[in-house]
Amino acid sequence: TLVWGDTLSGLQLAGIAFVLVSFVVINCKGLRLKNVKKSFFGWVALVFLTNGLYSIIMDAQQRLAMKTEKTEMIVITFLTSALISVVYLLLTQKGKSLSSFAMGRKAALFAVFSSISAAAAVNMIMYLLGLVQMTVLYAIENGSILVLSILLSAVVLKEKLEKHTLIGIVL
Repeated sequence: TLVWGDTLSGLQLAGIAFVLVSFVVINCKGLRLKNVKKSFFGWVALVFLTNGLYSIIMDAQQRLAMKTEKTEMIVITFLTSALISVVYLLLTQKGKSLSSFAMGRKAALFAVFSSISAAAAVNMIMYLLGLVQMTVLYAIENGSILVLSILLSAVVLKEKLEKHTLIGIVL
């Protein structure tokens, strides 16, 4: 909205507000920050800024490329990320870089599925950027991630869904 001057309708603003309110409602009993190190908040702010910047760059690329070159953008993004990761691994692990890839069969399977999921997600986001305003898309995406995380924690980790959590999901 700030970068491109997009305007949002009242309904879109209300939807974004509901996503924000739902986060508060979902966490009203369970967000405990007593033992959290102060550096955690700096890292959260950094993730907030870098994710926002990444989203703006992806949107800008799609606007400037007239909603074309989606695949090229994804490939460049992932290749650049891979190169940065390899350099980081080499610098921090020195001679133990290859042993960093040692993992069990189950962990390797999850790594492959995570990679497939990430690639599918970024492809869908690039497609949806051509259909929906970025502001609305990312509010929906983040709200959906929150709801999916809660539902998966109930199914996989057998966590109990409390009343306030269900209200937050509905919101």
